[in-house]
Amino acid sequence: MFKIIVIGNSAVGKTSIVNRFVGDRFDSNYKATIAADFQVKILNIQGNEIRLQIWDLVGMDTTFAGVNRSFCRNASGAILVADITEPQSIEACAEWKT
Repeated sequence: MFKIIVIGNSAVGKTSIVNRFVGDRFDSNYKATIAADFQVKILNIQGNEIRLQIWDLVGMDTTFAGVNRSFCRNASGAILVADITEPQSIEACAEWKT
């Protein structure tokens, strides 16, 4: 199993991306993620079953952002999400590497 974290500011579309990738669904009603949520996606790549545990973390710009460090442990990869219409969300991505 590979642990993948999805990070970025709040309201940039992290949950929408995860929901579309895992379950091919979209909800136009915004609901803030509290702390973290995860879903599992199973891929079949060249006959091999690959399990992804995808963690949707709370926005970095929230009061709960400090909780994220514990969810980042042992992650195999990260997907940084930003909103191109909100420059501060793009700039904030640089802070996630620390």
